[in-house]
Amino acid sequence: METRTVLIIDDSSIDRLLITEYLRTIKDCNYSFIEASSAEVGLQILDEIIPDAILLDNMMEDVGMNGVDAVPFIKKTRNKFTPIIMITSNPLESIRKQAMEAGVAHFMDKLALVPQVLHETITKYMQLNTELRAMTA
Repeated sequence: METRTVLIIDDSSIDRLLITEYLRTIKDCNYSFIEASSAEVGLQILDEIIPDAILLDNMMEDVGMNGVDAVPFIKKTRNKFTPIIMITSNPLESIRKQAMEAGVAHFMDKLALVPQVLHETITKYMQLNTELRAMTA
């Protein structure tokens, strides 16, 4: 099974660890993880790699720009087709709407994450991304 790369952009090292550990509990989950502690660090990483999916926190104002503000910058890189799944502990409808309008593929409540659902969501968007890249090649 091919290893797929997931970039996790979240200012909380505990949340990054929880997400990676959640996904490692899934039997067929074959991901490698790259972590960024801020949107700015994530953008620097995206200059170097094209991950298969990006998990993006929204509330990172203490360390720079928030997730919604970072999405347009991500979309301007060669990662414009990489699916962005926003995972936030502030799942207000207004934030969800802003995130979706900015180009986020999916929006999830960090406090209600279920490992299998997160894995299925990532897998679904990775498959869609593969199909989209094939159509535009």
